[in-house]
Amino acid sequence: MKLIRYCLLLSNCIILNNAFGEELINTGQVPVILPTFNKPFLQREAKISAQEYPLAQTLKPYLENENYQPALKLLAEYKETKSPALLLLEAQLRMQQEEFKEAEKLLKLALEDMPDFIRAHLALASVYQFLHKSKEAQLALSQAISLGASGATHFAQLGYLNMQNNDSQSAIAAYQHALMLAPENMDIRQGLLFALVQSAQHNAARNLLTGMLHKQPENHQFWLQRASLALQAGDKNMALSSVEVAIRLGGESKQARNMAMQLNIQLKNYQRALDLSLLMLQEQQLEFIEIEKLLSWLVSNDEWHYVEALLDGTSVLGLTLNQTQQSQLLYFRGQIARQNQVLSEAKKTWKQAIKLDPSNGNALLALAKLMAFNAAFAEADLYYQRAEKLPELALPAKLGRAQLYVDQHDYEAALSLLQRTHSEYPHRHDLLKNIRILSNLVNSQQTI
Repeated sequence: MKLIRYCLLLSNCIILNNAFGEELINTGQVPVILPTFNKPFLQREAKISAQEYPLAQTLKPYLENENYQPALKLLAEYKETKSPALLLLEAQLRMQQEEFKEAEKLLKLALEDMPDFIRAHLALASVYQFLHKSKEAQLALSQAISLGASGATHFAQLGYLNMQNNDSQSAIAAYQHALMLAPENMDIRQGLLFALVQSAQHNAARNLLTGMLHKQPENHQFWLQRASLALQAGDKNMALSSVEVAIRLGGESKQARNMAMQLNIQLKNYQRALDLSLLMLQEQQLEFIEIEKLLSWLVSNDEWHYVEALLDGTSVLGLTLNQTQQSQLLYFRGQIARQNQVLSEAKKTWKQAIKLDPSNGNALLALAKLMAFNAAFAEADLYYQRAEKLPELALPAKLGRAQLYVDQHDYEAALSLLQRTHSEYPHRHDLLKNIRILSNLVNSQQTI
């Protein structure tokens, strides 16, 4: 369909890109609304001056054939004072050539002569939008609307610009007006939906989205939006059912699958979560940090079967893993061996992990605890001290070493270590009770 109007007007027809879907799963972005270029044409009743009429007749075939360069050349060579209509035409042609700064100058000249020239205000709004001057575009478009521009696309574009300028309430009003004029326009509905979400009007957003889904039940992006809104309302079951529908309808983006995986984990649908994670691994959609989080979650819930299955699935990563990542996977392998009471295998695996990455604190602590369990106190002490050098593990390592001294009945060493630890972590008031107990034990030993 050709967007042509026989007038001196670059019409503000709007492209509402469907920018919802996977972006909205995280924070979302306002749907992009940009004007498109109409073909510039002269109209017989255009308000050009009588002396410009011969030029208009010469320009007409060039414009009809979209041969804009010769038309621009003729306009540039025209040395007489140009009417606002002719200035608008030249601005339109400059915009077609993406010469937006020149177009801005021409439109401002036209508005100096005719301040209420609606079409010039609309064209200027478009120029500012392409120059990424959203505030200026908003003002120009508002001026055009105040002068009588009343198309649905004008109000929708104003809604977009209001969102760009962080004014979601004004955006809602503009989108609602646009929707009143074009009730079947789903793009405008999406703009309104985003504005409602941004202004935290979640009930209104859900009601609007319900209607959109009724009209387009196969639109997977709408189902993803439904999932996001359900999450904001704390309804994980609805969020999960919505994102699963979106995936079945073809919305198999990384974000959608990751969202479904996390929701399935939280709702203890571990097999489905595992299936999704393995699929994402195969298609390289799963970041390693997400694998670590998933493994940690499964371990904390004693889902060892799924831990092992996921670890087996990481074999597809092969040589893409660096030594630190390989070390982390070995740490989890060691946990499985420890859970299965194969202590020698756990020890061997954790030592391999530490060899690959000496700063693997999880493996250091796990190995220290295992050595303490085996009464290999000297080795346990060594691993605890190595873990203490890692800032994020210094406290648990110190507490583990203190317990190690207690297990050996070296209460004085345990007391001294706890006192130093409390001075470093004064907010840990729970240590005071243990310090008092150890002080009593030390005093008792000295009395004897």
